[in-house]
Amino acid sequence: MTMWKKVSASALAMSLAVSGLTVGQASASTNVEVTRGEYVKSLISAMGVELGTGKTIKFDDVPAELKPYIEKAIELKLIKGKSVSKFDPNGKLNREQAFVIAVRGIDSEKAYPINNLKKFKDENKISGSLRTDLSKGVGMGFLLGYADGTVKPGKHMSKGEMRAIVQRFLKEYKPSTANTTVSLRILGTSDIHTNIVNYDYYKDLPSNSLGLAKTATLIKKARSENSNSLLFDNGDLIQGTPLGSFKASVETLKDGEVHPSIAALNLLDYDVATLGNHEFNYGLPYLNEVLDDAGFPYVNANVKDAKTGKNMYTPYVIVDKKAKDSKGKETTIKVGVTGIVPPAILKWDKSHLEGKVTVDDSVDAVETLIPQMEKAGADVIVVLSHSGMGDMVHEKGEEDVTYLMTQVEGVDAIITGHAHQVFPGKVDASLTGVNVEQGTINGVPVVMPGKFGSHLGVIDLNLKKKEMIGQFLLRKLKCAPSQKMIAMLMPLL
Repeated sequence: MTMWKKVSASALAMSLAVSGLTVGQASASTNVEVTRGEYVKSLISAMGVELGTGKTIKFDDVPAELKPYIEKAIELKLIKGKSVSKFDPNGKLNREQAFVIAVRGIDSEKAYPINNLKKFKDENKISGSLRTDLSKGVGMGFLLGYADGTVKPGKHMSKGEMRAIVQRFLKEYKPSTANTTVSLRILGTSDIHTNIVNYDYYKDLPSNSLGLAKTATLIKKARSENSNSLLFDNGDLIQGTPLGSFKASVETLKDGEVHPSIAALNLLDYDVATLGNHEFNYGLPYLNEVLDDAGFPYVNANVKDAKTGKNMYTPYVIVDKKAKDSKGKETTIKVGVTGIVPPAILKWDKSHLEGKVTVDDSVDAVETLIPQMEKAGADVIVVLSHSGMGDMVHEKGEEDVTYLMTQVEGVDAIITGHAHQVFPGKVDASLTGVNVEQGTINGVPVVMPGKFGSHLGVIDLNLKKKEMIGQFLLRKLKCAPSQKMIAMLMPLL
């Protein structure tokens, strides 16, 4: 069985506003200065790695013949785009950028001090975000500078310099044993609250700012960009509008009848869902009637049967996702999925739940399941956290724990909600380790896709094959701060 580990690239914020554009064609440059596209193609060609099809490239300004090279450079974490939709293949490359791209392709466990750069008279002109990589280049003897003691970081790269860098790079470069990668896309909705169509029931008017029917257009677009996609719902699905109340109290759901919300998720081919606190508003018998027509599994880690102490619902599932790797071959990614609900449901729906269920602390429940999921073969673990962001202090039984969930060893991605907010977005300033631009918290990608279908959460994970040593599998890597997962949000127009 093929096993996979995470590698990562960068994070974006995507909307439909960037769609519908045509692919620009790169023009041949007569200037001696090197373009971004030329440099990437030269470096990737020198590495001798096997190219993919280029189909995962979303940039609308990259010509077809260059896409496989850009795709591989992004997979290997050498370079990013200028924006969500632009790579800028014809843009000029300066020296510090060129060296950083090459240095990122050289494996080295050794850390190099930033003061390596002080040997250059103009080191104060080096970009702050590139200093770590460039200090590595100096420490390895890769970045030498000019005879006058300068490095000239902003000087445009000439073709002659490019050839010299590539030759120097090949002396240090060791071909990877795992050039095969897979780009796995995780899509998520949360807090739909029976807003199935784009209609505001309270205003009795059509609305284009809400509704799962509108979100469906984003789902279709996201899937078209990457067929290696999974779609999850994070709960609070069956309550919230007159439609939800009508099916629970007036024209009550009958045995064999499919709830409108479940019917919609079935049509959209959801893979897994979890329970929100409002799923319990109408009592357990009604909830069971709703769930028995779902064409996908529901998971929950922390709701227990009060009599037996066993999980009331399936605690986790392992989804065997068939995916195409970077070589176009079909492979299987084992994705472990679990979910949690706030323990406060015991208070909020006491009349329905007292004496029937208990609810474990959310963080403890997930920590307990992680080893089980890993033992079951999970390559990637996703938590559907029906919980707000919360704070940095763990109090047993608290409501909002998503921040704490990012600190649980083994969690690879989180879809959150409950608070009806949007992340990547503004969070409490007291929280550390939050990178809004990257869409990560403590290195873990997190999306909170608003409410009522206003946004679609999108997380892109880049995976590569785990290496085998004898019969022992290398320990799954934990993302370092420089190895961010892609987390983005696709808002409705």
